Amino acid sequence: NMKTNEIFISSKTQWGILRALESLSQLFEYDAGDETYYLTLSEIQDEPRFSHRGLLIDSGRHFLNVKTIKAMIDSMAYVKLNVLHWHLTEDQSFSMPSWQFPELSLNGSFSAKERYSHYDIKDIVQYAKLRGIRVIPEFDMPGHTSSWRNSHPEIFATGCLDPDSRGAFDPAKNQTFELISALFHHDWFYLFPDAWLHLGSDEVPTTCWNNSIDLAFMELHNLSSFNNLFAYFVNSVV
Repeated sequence: NMKTNEIFISSKTQWGILRALESLSQLFEYDAGDETYYLTLSEIQDEPRFSHRGLLIDSGRHFLNVKTIKAMIDSMAYVKLNVLHWHLTEDQSFSMPSWQFPELSLNGSFSAKERYSHYDIKDIVQYAKLRGIRVIPEFDMPGHTSSWRNSHPEIFATGCLDPDSRGAFDPAKNQTFELISALFHHDWFYLFPDAWLHLGSDEVPTTCWNNSIDLAFMELHNLSSFNNLFAYFVNSVV
């Protein structure tokens, strides 16, 4: 509510105050003739139509440096988006840092200049937080994981170990879940404080599981199809 000499802002949360200040900044007009800023008197009552207003970026396929991501976050704040969905691992590259398994990004990234440090991740998450934006990471699995295979082929199904094939994690191997658990609990949960993460889990090359080891595992656990084996994997990770 803008009067002649006063501006009043009221909100139930600090995020509402932040969005109101963004709206206020967009109401100013500049007259180059007399070099003066003007503000039209008005009253605005506003609320978001959707609680989740997101933008997805894919550093797994197209590496984005910190400066570029921060510029995107500034643009998100300008139009009041509040969730950055950050896709970080893919067939093409592994750009995430790891204390437990540094070889994943060393061998899986596009190049030495196209991977993130722990400081980079924390810096971006904090930068977004100060602008009222959550960062939800995506670590695609069990498919879209070929970049992991460069350093840890032992967690992949034997049906897709060829470098030219699309790989899939092997749900029949305990070390698959041990590695994933170590990454989440000792690396990535400390970098991403949000309560949510995304596992992708699309376009899984289930033909990788058409081998004697996985078929025997399916029979042992009464899994009648590859879809059931996929569900077993996701539920085990969750």
